[in-house]
Amino acid sequence: MSGARWELDVTSRAAETYEAMVLAGRSLIMGRARVILLVQSLFVGFFAPLGATLLSWVVAMGIGRGNSGFDSIMGWGMPVTLVLFGLLAFWLNRQIYFNVAQASVHSRFGRTQQVVLDENGVTLTTKKSRWHSGWADVEAVRGGKKVLCIGIAGIAIALPHRAFLGPKDADDALAHMQRWLEAAQ
Repeated sequence: MSGARWELDVTSRAAETYEAMVLAGRSLIMGRARVILLVQSLFVGFFAPLGATLLSWVVAMGIGRGNSGFDSIMGWGMPVTLVLFGLLAFWLNRQIYFNVAQASVHSRFGRTQQVVLDENGVTLTTKKSRWHSGWADVEAVRGGKKVLCIGIAGIAIALPHRAFLGPKDADDALAHMQRWLEAAQ
């Protein structure tokens, strides 16, 4: 028995929840699911912008017929358009996940929680419910720039660093959680 215990009042921000989702996803998406995610990322990040670029240039060429200045921008215009559509695709993809994080933060369950971490597991308590999970059910514990993340069955529990007494306390909690998780496996 380690006797270590943290009682945290957690009110996550959308950016913190998003970071926890990314950390949990990296730990939980493996094998075939990771390959599918990579193919989807390639499609959304490259092929969709490429198609949008080609379509926009076909339309622009139709509108620009007879315009002698149009040919001069063809050389650099397509790569610039591809980069712009690529950045737009990246931003839109990120926004989808950020919107999910915002919905989670603004939900009745996600607004504010008391989280207890100890050798028996993780306990989340809200105004209306209580949920406990032992370390044997936890799939991942990760540390990020602004949060610690506990991944359970596709759920990312965000523990913002600001909920701890300080950076050393957050690091200590992460080390204990990783030991407890390893011992439970």
